[in-house]
Amino acid sequence: MSYVLEVLMATVFCFAIITLITGLIMLIAPAKVHAFAERLDLNISTDKYFDVLDRTKYIDRFIYRYHRIFGLFIILGASYTLYMLAPAQGTYQALPEIINPVITAWLYDALIYALLLLSIIAIVIGSIILIRPSAMKTFEAVMNNWKDTSHLVKPLDRQRYVEQQKPLKRPRVYGLIVLTGSLYVLWQTAPYVLN
Repeated sequence: MSYVLEVLMATVFCFAIITLITGLIMLIAPAKVHAFAERLDLNISTDKYFDVLDRTKYIDRFIYRYHRIFGLFIILGASYTLYMLAPAQGTYQALPEIINPVITAWLYDALIYALLLLSIIAIVIGSIILIRPSAMKTFEAVMNNWKDTSHLVKPLDRQRYVEQQKPLKRPRVYGLIVLTGSLYVLWQTAPYVLN
């Protein structure tokens, strides 16, 4: 059994133990579950923390002032990536074989080729920044558009009490369901973990 599968099974086993305890508490003392849910029922707004991330920051002047240093670092980083990845084609021992070895080999080769292509693109961009940064002005003007996504995330900020109230109305029924599910998961993962 591979190391990744062992860690995954141990994690699922520990999670099943936690849910087993939760199910037992829901069966034995449902009032404590209700009181605990009331304490955890807080609405924490993260808007003030993300306002800093949402502000537009202009670093163009700094990059254009030191364009030779930035271009050189981009070229060196991409060249190092090419140097390290070019001999890695066709070898996929780095990936654990969780799935079919043919799929693993294909996935590894696809990742290598994608990184090689991105490294070549980075060398071209680094060369342009190093030699003639003004050639990037049109590309920069196209790419430097602010996309406001706050309206897409707003529905996630609403509080929904329906999902949380269902188990609290019948804690013993849900406790029995959680207990049964966790016992099944423990029964299935125990041979992998306890060996």
